[in-house]
Amino acid sequence: MSPSPEQFEAFPSGSPLMHPTGASADESHAIGQHASFSAIRHAARRRWRSLCLAATWLICVLSTLALPDWNALRGPTYVARGEIADGPWANVSTTGLTLPRQTLRSASELAGAVRAGQTNDGDLLAEIASAVGENAGGLAQWIMKHIVIDTAQGGALVSVTITDDDKGRLETVAPLLMEAVEGGLAERRTRVLETQMGRLRERLDVVTAEIIASQDELAQSGATAPRREEDRLQRLSRLRELQALHATLRERLAELDAIRSLAPPIVLNSVIDVDDRKLRSDLEALLFMAFAIIPTGLTAYAAIAWDMRRAYVNGESDLDECLGIRVLGSLPPVSARNSAPFNDAIDGVRAAMMHPAAQARRQAVLVASPGSMEGATTVAANLAMSLARAGRRTLLVDGDLRAPALHVLFGVPLEEGFSEVLRTELDVSDAVRPTRSEGLWLLAAGVGDAAAVQSLATDQLAPIIEQLRSDFDFIIINGPPVLQVADSLSLGQHVDAAILAVRRDHSELRQVHKAAETLHSLGVRLIGAVINGIPARADRRTDRLTSSPRQRKLAAKADRPAKSKR
Repeated sequence: MSPSPEQFEAFPSGSPLMHPTGASADESHAIGQHASFSAIRHAARRRWRSLCLAATWLICVLSTLALPDWNALRGPTYVARGEIADGPWANVSTTGLTLPRQTLRSASELAGAVRAGQTNDGDLLAEIASAVGENAGGLAQWIMKHIVIDTAQGGALVSVTITDDDKGRLETVAPLLMEAVEGGLAERRTRVLETQMGRLRERLDVVTAEIIASQDELAQSGATAPRREEDRLQRLSRLRELQALHATLRERLAELDAIRSLAPPIVLNSVIDVDDRKLRSDLEALLFMAFAIIPTGLTAYAAIAWDMRRAYVNGESDLDECLGIRVLGSLPPVSARNSAPFNDAIDGVRAAMMHPAAQARRQAVLVASPGSMEGATTVAANLAMSLARAGRRTLLVDGDLRAPALHVLFGVPLEEGFSEVLRTELDVSDAVRPTRSEGLWLLAAGVGDAAAVQSLATDQLAPIIEQLRSDFDFIIINGPPVLQVADSLSLGQHVDAAILAVRRDHSELRQVHKAAETLHSLGVRLIGAVINGIPARADRRTDRLTSSPRQRKLAAKADRPAKSKR
């Protein structure tokens, strides 16, 4: 059963094939491109990924520390300080009279006065609002955020602290705000004095009226019938007390009137001190170093140490010099726009494999990888296509019965394949199907089960391979991972050589060495390894060749269906 032409539109024979691991040819091609992009990212070394992880940690710590005060990220905070003395008000002592210290105790009172319009100078606040860049409501919010007012020495000294991240604006606003606070203090004191004096006047009027009434009663008592001497003395004593209280109230009223005429509060610091001191203390800076820089460095060190301990494959020298495994070639990431570098690389692998063919038999070759997702299916499929392009009758066998993929890649049915042949349900000649690539045939995996997998370890496989040897020049078998299942080891007993497929920055040197030792211990001849995911350097010769009219004509010819071998 030959595949329909529509099934090959996404995978022309002249383009490299990728392991699909999906349900359709289009999906498999997309997954192949994604794997190539990952390989390009890994080409910058896995160490860079570790450093990015550490940088992410640093950003998170910085964001956490800056949450309470985002102004710390925008530069230094400038501070202006000033002190206002109560002046003579603090030294005035009133006999028997308590005057509360009604001062402007907090920025909230100043903000409330601004919001309610209870200010002594509307023009001054308008000037402050203009300098700050806010309206009346916004100015009140700005005052709450940027001004701190404290009282000391029992209220005799008022300390004002103004902060802002704009030095020029602070130098303009600070004197105006100090003047506003000073005016607020004076206005508050005036209101207190007027209240106290009003209460004294009311009390004085009451006492005056009582004195007059008492005097009238004494006069009337003398003109009428005589009274007892005791009653007269009591009335006289009451009159004297009222007269004394009247004199005291007059003295206190005169004292408050004198206080009102005293000088208003004065600003002790006539020059506002503006400096570049940040609000963060040295202790906070040390904590910042401890909780940000040190953990970031430790994270980067731990990530790099862990990455280096895993010892991933990075280049050809890792296999050749460190493990003594010959590198047959390096395949670049597959690109749908430019497949020429990949085809050149796989042709190099084919040449390296075929070169000593006259001296050593390499007709049946197993392609496997130490683990999963390392590109064994990609190498096997494209190596078979390269052999077919070289004019060799080539058979591609999907030996991964547990996770078959080649039937999806070539668009053929899964049924009636290698598994059915192993269960003696079908002759091998009937299971082989032609592909659209001339000179290339495919033996799909078939519907695998436990019986088919167990047949790989029996003598039943030997005659099947021998029959295929007589029909084809080369047999490329795509095997499952060597270190995960024993299927590749069973297939290796019936092939002439094996190739390990590894992926850069994915395969571990330890696992590659273990897979090579496992194959060697069972007598499987390992001829070398192919590294996937190493970017190819641009070559103008390749670009000219692929863009020539003759090359396009040959590619169109290769898309014609292949003839059956029977």
